[in-house]
Amino acid sequence: MKTATQLRILPFSLIVFVLTSCDNPGKDFKKAEQANTEQAYQEFIQKHPDSPLVAQAQSDLEKVAYAAVKRDGRASALENFLNRFPKSPLLKEAQGDLETVEYEQTKQLGSVDNYGTFLARFPNGTHATAASNDLARLVFQQVVATNTAAAYQSFVTRFPRGEMVPDAMKRIEALDYQAATNANDISSCREFLRKYQSGDEVEDIKARLASQLEEQDWNHALLENNKAAYRSFYTAHPTTKRARVLSGTLTGVISFVREDGVLLIPGQGDPDVVITADRGDHGPIKIPMSQAIDLGILSTVNGRISFSSSDKYVFPGGELVVAPQPSSDERTGRGYKVLLFSGGSGQ
Repeated sequence: MKTATQLRILPFSLIVFVLTSCDNPGKDFKKAEQANTEQAYQEFIQKHPDSPLVAQAQSDLEKVAYAAVKRDGRASALENFLNRFPKSPLLKEAQGDLETVEYEQTKQLGSVDNYGTFLARFPNGTHATAASNDLARLVFQQVVATNTAAAYQSFVTRFPRGEMVPDAMKRIEALDYQAATNANDISSCREFLRKYQSGDEVEDIKARLASQLEEQDWNHALLENNKAAYRSFYTAHPTTKRARVLSGTLTGVISFVREDGVLLIPGQGDPDVVITADRGDHGPIKIPMSQAIDLGILSTVNGRISFSSSDKYVFPGGELVVAPQPSSDERTGRGYKVLLFSGGSGQ
């Protein structure tokens, strides 16, 4: 028969054996690895929460879960993973994959609103630059349809580094040029030249502005009709045709006659009528009627041309005097002569 001591020892040994066989983390972890499922790793973690193998089991669990998410491929699956494992080492990779999936969906939808939503969610993401360029192209299409300088300027402000910015700037300049030429006044031309400094359009606007300023100053000189006004015009516009006439280098007598002493405006009467000026050794020159009218030597009334009311015009280089002259041709009646007195040497 067994002694009492033996009876007491036997149950304890049995208990140790049972406990040892039931609590074997290493063996259970190997089983979880062999199954390689979320459930298997989760059961191990729950059964052995204090085991040193829990960290490895948790890592393997997340890898299995993420592999399933990648096979799924939907943004919702990726978002679910990120919510379940916010501290996972796979977090950055999962966020990158989510951005890629969202970007592909945004491209398929292809709307301004969808791109705006994407960029608001991933402003510094891997696909942010590409998405911004896609959005810029879509917006530029809308701006081109509008085709206003304000719309193009708004685009440039919104997408300062966009690949369409040079095109937008050219279109703004073209519209500004069109506006300046349509207005065709001094203020519009000056505003255009304030914004642009080079190019064919700039040269054209400069020419237009010079012509407008010349016309303005010439009208002022004619209104004042004095030496200071003509000198001011000559100083401001020394290379113009009017300035060359005002330079006083034409010397001699300009004579012309018509029947009854009145000349008709070219185009309405005799288009070939000109004023002939004898410049001595330099020979005769012809001054078109239109130029004589521009200079105020002649005036037009009711389609006819005659001398202006004043009989004397003061120029920087001397005096131009208009005086009656008897005609040497009896058929033409009375004529006129224009005497140019100048210190110039002739050109």
